[in-house]
Amino acid sequence: MKLSTLVCAFSAAGALLAQSPPAFTVQDRLNHYVHRTYSWQRMTMLGGETAIDQLFDTSHDWRPGARGFLHRYGSSFGGRLVRNSIEFGAAMALDEDTRFQPSHRRSFSSRLGFAASNAVLARDGQGKRGFSYARLAATVGGTLITSIWRPCPNSPQHYVGEIGLGYLGHLQNSLLTEFTPDLVRVGKRVRAAILKKQRAS
Repeated sequence: MKLSTLVCAFSAAGALLAQSPPAFTVQDRLNHYVHRTYSWQRMTMLGGETAIDQLFDTSHDWRPGARGFLHRYGSSFGGRLVRNSIEFGAAMALDEDTRFQPSHRRSFSSRLGFAASNAVLARDGQGKRGFSYARLAATVGGTLITSIWRPCPNSPQHYVGEIGLGYLGHLQNSLLTEFTPDLVRVGKRVRAAILKKQRAS
């Protein structure tokens, strides 16, 4: 076998290994679950989202003021706990890696398509992407269980809408995973340009 053939073979194998995510161990799954559910970053973000909902919600399903905010926050955290717990157990049973991961691709359209597909796909134990039944179970199960305590209508239209919103949330998380590094770089460049302009003036 020629040396050039060996080099090409090793290069291709290295590229495949670089694109494949590391093994998702039981400890990794537990750490990921704890961070998604209980970390101060996620709890703070949940507080901000709850405050926005409380401020702009005109449905009067929740009480106004601080008491309504606390009830809404507790409900939102309960929903997160239910969804993440279902996904954690189902993903472990089905050997799915449901983490949102960047594509490491270059073209914008390719990256956008990859991020969009990640809303419904996950990797199996061999690194192959396929439909995520764990994420489906978490989205549907979370919608049904949280309807027990949330002030919402028990109708098929409501459940379908909530499931759709759940997948929109997955899409948002996938897009943020893919494009946040670019947004950070742009933000740093803008900040540097502003500082440079201020020094020159």
